[in-house]
Amino acid sequence: MEDIKLLIVDDKLEEFEVIKDTLEITGDYTIMTAENGVAGLEAYRQFKPDIIVTDKDMPKMNGVEMVKKIRETDDKIPVIMLTGMEDLKSLGLSFKAGVNNFLSKPISAAKLDWYIKGMVNIVESNNPTHGAGSKNPDVFQIGLYTFDYKNNLLTFGAETQSLTTFENQLLKMLCDSKGNVVKRVDILQTIWLDTDDYKARSLDVYVSKLRDYLKQDTSIEIVTVKGVGLKLVG
Repeated sequence: MEDIKLLIVDDKLEEFEVIKDTLEITGDYTIMTAENGVAGLEAYRQFKPDIIVTDKDMPKMNGVEMVKKIRETDDKIPVIMLTGMEDLKSLGLSFKAGVNNFLSKPISAAKLDWYIKGMVNIVESNNPTHGAGSKNPDVFQIGLYTFDYKNNLLTFGAETQSLTTFENQLLKMLCDSKGNVVKRVDILQTIWLDTDDYKARSLDVYVSKLRDYLKQDTSIEIVTVKGVGLKLVG
């Protein structure tokens, strides 16, 4: 893996000095910092990072608003938001804005390193090269929908929905096991690299969004198998 270009956006950058120094010492990172959402947007445009780690509450422009602006032109870059405990409504609004994952403060350099590399690997795995006769094609037919996994697109007639990285990954897992139950724990460990309450809640948000995208074909359904997982049928 080449050096990861990491953008850290936080109004208390002094809290990141040790983390930044530790990550840079590993030789795996090139890091830029910004102290609020406005500066973060400018750094994003100039630096072109591979991943963003941002605080939620900041002056001038908060993290959620910054992510909304970024998502107007970029639905691929992974974003980790560092924050305290949030209620489900706040989580839903943040995920709707385009945040991919949450981590609680304070956080160690080792844990942040683990999450960043895991998310970057997920993005890279969304562009696989399949040989002839592969059992994992890039394009799936889901009822009247066409799902282009490689390009993060879900098409229904003339309508095309661009999927976020995690929506794309979740739908791919369901398509690969169509008609069979995919365990929640397997989804959480594969996509979010963890099974804590934040990730379980975020999974429910993404399932709801995928159901909404697929609602125009009533023969398609993402079924919740209580206590076990999810199943794509139709």
